[in-house]
Amino acid sequence: MSGTDLARRILRNFTHGGSESSGVRKDYVEHLTNKSIAFLRSYERGFGLLSEDDVVRDATLRLVEKTFNLLEPYVVHFNSSVGASALLIASTSPDEIIETVEGEWPFRPSQDVSFYRARFSTHKLSLIIRGSEDRVDFFILPVDQVMSLSKTEDDFGALMSFNSVVEDNKVSWIVEGKPLTDERFERYCLLTFDYFIKQSQDELVRAS
Repeated sequence: MSGTDLARRILRNFTHGGSESSGVRKDYVEHLTNKSIAFLRSYERGFGLLSEDDVVRDATLRLVEKTFNLLEPYVVHFNSSVGASALLIASTSPDEIIETVEGEWPFRPSQDVSFYRARFSTHKLSLIIRGSEDRVDFFILPVDQVMSLSKTEDDFGALMSFNSVVEDNKVSWIVEGKPLTDERFERYCLLTFDYFIKQSQDELVRAS
């Protein structure tokens, strides 16, 4: 395990391990961990251990986690309002899945590809946040098709994408051609969540 993976795991343990009940401030832990990740990046790069691809991959994974951590509290409050209804949302924390992606004969062979996903699901639809290589994509698709993974996701097409830009081995993000500021990040994520709820409601009406 690299130092960056260790720092990210520490942050995940704090943010999902009931730190509020023990009086630990999540914002301070996140600040401290992000500083540690920045240090470890510099440290590992000095020994030639961290390539640009590694930097982008780590930034992509962290953006998926940041998105999940932003939306999960809204899900908790939403669920407390709708109760045990068909709109109740189940959350699936970010996790890495290795898929064998079919190539295109004769030029591109099949290959194993790593995807990092989080998911929110109602009775009918799933909102999927997928990190892969240098981008984070958002998909909405029927619950009964989520297990087909990237093939079905790509067939449906991304609802929204955050794309990385690398300069001097530092990663920044853009959305719809604009820098992904903190304000835009929150606004775009919440608009996507709102759209997901609306689509789930529409699906229930169509099924009735």
